[in-house]
Amino acid sequence: MRTPVLFVTGLGRCGTTMVMQMLQAAGVPCAGTHPAFEDIPVTPSGVDHEWLALQAGRAVKWIDPTVTRVRHPNGAAIFLTRDPVEQAKSQLKMIGTRNDRTARRVMAKSIQRDTRHARSIVTNLFGAHFVLHLHYDKILRDPAYAAAQTAYFCDMLGLPFGPSGDAAAVVHKRGADCAPDLRAEIAMLPKD
Repeated sequence: MRTPVLFVTGLGRCGTTMVMQMLQAAGVPCAGTHPAFEDIPVTPSGVDHEWLALQAGRAVKWIDPTVTRVRHPNGAAIFLTRDPVEQAKSQLKMIGTRNDRTARRVMAKSIQRDTRHARSIVTNLFGAHFVLHLHYDKILRDPAYAAAQTAYFCDMLGLPFGPSGDAAAVVHKRGADCAPDLRAEIAMLPKD
């Protein structure tokens, strides 16, 4: 089997950026520019499949599989989930809309439904053995364990993964109050 594309995926505000940063810190080649990795031709309006075919052996951020469909015969995925209420708070803040209890409850229900659908899409596309499931809060609580799981998964796929400590070191406490434009994450980056 040739080295697959490793998709880092889930619904918005579930930790895909954090996991891409972990992968890059461990030496996994990543598509896009640090820190967000979103300047790639994978958008809700479509996927540049010719570009995607050239990404074997790299990690690619894929936000919301229920919106952006990917057809890739040689892929694997890290699928991220998050507490739906916290994810709803973060999404509502990001889009700059009403963020009261009713709005959060409605958004959280939508996130639960869409997460089940997205998980089904990803698992059906790659097969259960080629999907690593990580939870945002568990990564924050134990970054070393999340890095070790990710290292094992990357090794199985034939992707380079350096010291797990390097990946774990980029994880910082984050919450729904983080800035929608990654200001908080950028402020935590080491100064050159």
